[in-house]
Amino acid sequence: MPLALADTQFESDLDALLRLQGVLLEAAEGARGPELDQEYKELRRILLEDTTYSDVIPTFVRRYRDLGSLWPAFKSFSPQWEPRRGEIRKQFEGALATAERTEFLENRVTFLPDTIHPLGLEQLTGQTALTR
Repeated sequence: MPLALADTQFESDLDALLRLQGVLLEAAEGARGPELDQEYKELRRILLEDTTYSDVIPTFVRRYRDLGSLWPAFKSFSPQWEPRRGEIRKQFEGALATAERTEFLENRVTFLPDTIHPLGLEQLTGQTALTR
């Protein structure tokens, strides 16, 4: 189920998660500002409300409500910005994998038995196709 991202540019949950990760990567390098903080808060709220992602988003996202309060967490990853970025990416792997899996399952093509030629199915499986 796609996230309820009204008035945003995101086409999928994966896009929204990648944007949240991007916001955090910017913040880990020291970027600040009310627009970035508001975007973080909104994406965080949406993800925490969605049971598909609430348990797989990084713990530090669940714990910290705004970017200002995240700074000690980022500093605990490393005093340098590049290792912080690596840690953020690592902690997002589970959420991104969940979004990719969800997107795949929602978009996969389902083959019905009548789309396979009955003789072809029997030759491949030893079973006859269902008829309607």
